[in-house]
Amino acid sequence: MTGKNCAIAIGINNYHNIESLHYAQRDAAAMRAYFQAELQFERVLHFAEDGDYLPTYAILRRLLRKCSELLKLEAGDNLWFFFAGHGQRYENRDYLLPIDVDPGDIEGTAISLQYVTERLTQCGSDNVILLIDACRHTEQNTGRRDGQGGVGAVRYPGVVTFYSCSPFEYSYEIRQLEQGAFTYALLAGLRRQGEGNCATVERLDRHLSVTVPELNRKYSKPVQTPKAEAAPASKYHLILLPKQANDADVNQLRVDAFRAEMQQQWQQAKELWVRVLINAPGDKDAVEAIGRIAVRLAAGSMMGSETSGVKGISEIPARSNLSQSTDSYLSEENIDFEVNGWDESDENNKAPEESEYIGNLSQEEFDKIFNEVWREKDPDYELLPYRNYETLIEEELPDISISDIVDQIVPTIQNESSEIRFDTYRLTYSYEYVKLDAKGKIVERNQGEAEYFSEDLGEGVTLEMTAIPGGSFKMGGMEYGDEQPIHEVTVQPFFLGKFAVTQAQWARVASFPKVQIELEPDPAYFKGSDCPVEQVSWEEASEFCKRLSQHTERQYHLPSEAEWEYACRAGTTPHYHFGDVISAAVANYDASETWNGSPEGEYREQTVPVKTFPANPWGLYEMHGNVGEWCADYWHDNYDDAPIDGSVWIKGRDSNRRILRGGSWFYSPRNCRSACRIDITSGNRFSWLGFRVVCSVP
Repeated sequence: MTGKNCAIAIGINNYHNIESLHYAQRDAAAMRAYFQAELQFERVLHFAEDGDYLPTYAILRRLLRKCSELLKLEAGDNLWFFFAGHGQRYENRDYLLPIDVDPGDIEGTAISLQYVTERLTQCGSDNVILLIDACRHTEQNTGRRDGQGGVGAVRYPGVVTFYSCSPFEYSYEIRQLEQGAFTYALLAGLRRQGEGNCATVERLDRHLSVTVPELNRKYSKPVQTPKAEAAPASKYHLILLPKQANDADVNQLRVDAFRAEMQQQWQQAKELWVRVLINAPGDKDAVEAIGRIAVRLAAGSMMGSETSGVKGISEIPARSNLSQSTDSYLSEENIDFEVNGWDESDENNKAPEESEYIGNLSQEEFDKIFNEVWREKDPDYELLPYRNYETLIEEELPDISISDIVDQIVPTIQNESSEIRFDTYRLTYSYEYVKLDAKGKIVERNQGEAEYFSEDLGEGVTLEMTAIPGGSFKMGGMEYGDEQPIHEVTVQPFFLGKFAVTQAQWARVASFPKVQIELEPDPAYFKGSDCPVEQVSWEEASEFCKRLSQHTERQYHLPSEAEWEYACRAGTTPHYHFGDVISAAVANYDASETWNGSPEGEYREQTVPVKTFPANPWGLYEMHGNVGEWCADYWHDNYDDAPIDGSVWIKGRDSNRRILRGGSWFYSPRNCRSACRIDITSGNRFSWLGFRVVCSVP
């Protein structure tokens, strides 16, 4: 069983009645070429001045009315819709503007995003992917993809939408690239191969959320923050590019499908099992599950659940081909032909409702138990926690039942923390730390002394680990919602790298015996043995820790987010450990930008050797800027229910989403603060991304 892929690509530069754009048409052509030549889609419709059809109001409306006859898609197929052009919000509705839009008659000459989505979901595919490169603001300005408003965020059942920017932001074109920032990053992400690929909605979302702001910063454009919306939540695990997906991606679909059955979400479960079958042809679990769902519904045993619309595997019709020409459908004589309209009262068009909660298991408790049961079925698979899972029913599944889960509760693993006896380590070093005034000038120079131990890595390379005393601090900040609520955390003593792992240290540890994955000996973009290593993924940084632990017989790991912020602050409370402003004299960051009184300064545009700048009060170097540093935790959108003991927070979220701390040479002053958190996909490798290590029990 294979899924069919079709796409619609629209790009508009030369608007008749409003401000024109420069590269939207080029973006649509690039997307069309990608869909046709690289992905080999069965059908791609291109609407542009140099495309197959002119993107006028009449032609686009006709396309949307007739898309079900044109495309003839089925469950398991994918329909991609790309739009680059002006967007506008009018009377609480969101519109895409065709080439001949009349700005004085938006309702009559523009096409609402709701109508676009509703018509596309009528085409038969249960996976509709919208890629919208349009502004979401109200002010007109050259180089921005906006009309007189913007495209707003609405979640539609069965639809994944990637917006080029957040509400009230602009979507920028970049002259040097001759493309929109979003489309440039989108194509780069879709083309990524190997471990860091963007095969799923989740990974593409994370790639765009990092890369687009990076591009805008690089080319001196204001902030632009892409957003993705998906419904239901399991759509974040949708495999967009099957050839680039891995076994873990398919296994995640299996888990989502099992959970949908346990929640009595039969239509959703069926769709997920179909996706499994597409990506793993002949999968026994999928074949049995689709039949099982049909039998249960036929038996009428599912009280309060859907009773129609689910077919057994033998009932799913074969794919139709698309031999019929689109010209006949888009011709002028057919302009008034109508397709059955969308009926919002039709239950088949609505997302399945959540089942009533039965039992008292929390999401964390259920995930923990489910993990253990699933690992018995597949010991090599690391389960990715499900997004927004809230319900559980006592309904037996063929291979995993509630009784299996309850019977196999595993006692909570207790983290036994050993007190570090600092008097065992007599080595000390002296360092300078400074304070800045409100204008960024150094007003105090202080001398400090810290205890440390030195790990011999061989060939004259050492790793110096600084003793961090235990204590409590206020974690978080008030600049962004993800830094809140500010909460008190108590941290046990530990050792932290005096500075970020250098290229010399990386090369030595990369030569140690492999534990799980291969390590490139020299991955850094900016070369220098005493410069921090960069362009390493979270998984590679973790492999470094595992090899180091195996070699030294000590326990090394990435710091928890709490450990990192505690060590960075070093007893201070301002935005930075040297005060409330930052300066290029004390850190390596994008000093061409200013914030909170921080002075403009040299933007070095690359890493610098470690220990270039003064340390913090506890003797740690470059905690602000140079390279961002991986932390061990999963990303969480805020600190609600965060641990208060300094431990790693890895419950209830997606293990592919990790945390970056400290800012970098590439980041603005605000993003280098002690409290600032960056959400980043674990497989990303950038020239501003490094790490330092913790030793818990030396």
